[in-house]
Formats: sequence, C-alpha cells, structure tokens
Amino acid sequence: MKTIGFFFALNFAAMSSIIYFLVRYFVVEMDRIKTQLDQQHQLLAEEQKKSERVLLNVLPSSIAQRLKNHQGLIADGHADVTVMFADLVNFTQLTEALSPEQMVGLLNTIFSGFDELCEKYGVEKIKTIGDAYMVVGGLTRDKVDYTRDIADLSLEMRDFVINNPALSKYNLGIHTGIATGPVVAGVIGTKRFIYDLWGDTVNIASRLTDEAVQDVIQVDKTTYNRVRHDYAFEPPATIHVKGKGEMVMYRLTGRLHDVPYIAKRSLSNSWFLPLPADSISSCIQGGRPLSVEAGMKLPE
Repeated sequence: MKTIGFFFALNFAAMSSIIYFLVRYFVVEMDRIKTQLDQQHQLLAEEQKKSERVLLNVLPSSIAQRLKNHQGLIADGHADVTVMFADLVNFTQLTEALSPEQMVGLLNTIFSGFDELCEKYGVEKIKTIGDAYMVVGGLTRDKVDYTRDIADLSLEMRDFVINNPALSKYNLGIHTGIATGPVVAGVIGTKRFIYDLWGDTVNIASRLTDEAVQDVIQVDKTTYNRVRHDYAFEPPATIHVKGKGEMVMYRLTGRLHDVPYIAKRSLSNSWFLPLPADSISSCIQGGRPLSVEAGMKLPE
C-alpha cells in the first residue's frame, strides 16, 4: 500500500512538473511573440511615417490626406490664388562647366533655400521644372494675405540668389513672374503622380517670368492693385501675352518700409515714388514731406 502511495505521489509530481513547464513554455513563447509583434508594429509605424513624409513633400497636406482616404479623382476650382514662377538666370550655361554632382548640389542648395522660405510664408511649392520653381498662395484659406506673402517671398528669393555667399561665384540671377486669379488644381497620373495647376493665371505668371530680365519681379495688374500700398513699383508697362493680347504689368522693386519714398495719393489711384535718401532730406520742411508731381498717370 505504501508502494502504491509512493508511485502515485511520484506520478502526480511528474505530471505537475510537466504541466508547469508546458505552461511556462507557452507563457514565455507568448511574451516573445508579443515582443516581436510590438517591434514589427513599431517598424511598420515608422515606415508609415516615412511614407507620409514623402507624400507631404510631394503634395499639399490637405491633398495628401484626401489621397490617404482613398478619394478618387481630385480636382478643385479656386476662385482666387496668387501664382509665382521663378526662373534662374545663367544656370543653363553652368551645366556645361559643372560635373553632374556639382550641378545637382548647386540646384539643391538653391531650391532647399526656396523651400525654407515657402515654409516661412506658409505658401505651397507646386513643382520644379528644370531650373524653374513654381509656388502658389491661397489654396487654403488659413491666411488671407497670401498675395502679400508671395510678394515677400519673391523679394527674399531674389535676395537669397544675389547675396548668398555660396552662390556668388556662379554669377546667377533670377527673374520672376506673379499673377493673381482663378485656377483649376488637381492630381494627375497613377505612377509618380503630380499635383498641378491650370488656367490663365498660371499662363500669365509664366509669361511674365519669360518677359522679365535678370533680377526683375513682374506682376499683373490684379496683384499690383492688391499690394500697391505696401510695396514700391516701377511705372507700368505693357507686354504681349499669347492668346490675350496686350497686358499691363508692373515691376516690383521692394517693400515700402525698405525703400525711402515720397507718397502721392490721387482720387483714382495710389502710388509711391521711391527717392534717394538725400533727395528726401532736401524735401522735408517742418518734418513733413512735400508733394511730388511726377506728371505720370497710372492706368485704371
């Protein structure tokens, strides 16, 4: 009887040990599998963040979100935006003298600087075309002064190209065109898709860029009327725009608070005449500037 009891106890202890080790094995395996799943989930989340960053580098954030939500055709009409094209001058000649690495590195330095300025002013970079750079303000209504933002951006981009020590030896310049009006915007393609803009406003901005000489910023009349009280312009001129005929344009020279000026306001329009500082000092009487008759009538 004692022998039976001994073997029963031994058998019970053995079965208990087996069950314990099996349970412990399963617990350890479950912890290991859970750790692996957590690591894979973390890697997947990091890859998803990278993909989202790439998408946001290609598309405006609102458009990227719509694509993530599996929306179909994306096409929007915008009643009023400000479009800018900026084209580098003398860059094409440099491509013959620079190695591929030097050329791409130089272009990356310039466009990366432009990208930072776009972030500063809250406008959207649309694309680069060779050595040209396209920007738009007003796609969202987060900011109402998008035309002014584009004007400030154009001036800082010009200063960046002209005054950047890293670019001085290349003798580069920039010419810029700005237009304001309606556009159609959307995403096209299924591979390497692109977000783009279409319409007369885009064509006018591009044409103004083509007609501008080195380091000149040209704007259409709508843009001028919107920002004329805050910026200095040269007298108006006319250019021929394909499909539209003669068009009035203005050359933006700087911000008014950056340029010494004497102001003249008429009933029909307002404009500002930049003058050298010594000319201003000679026109001051009793601390007030004298009026200046320029004999120039601005177009309505």
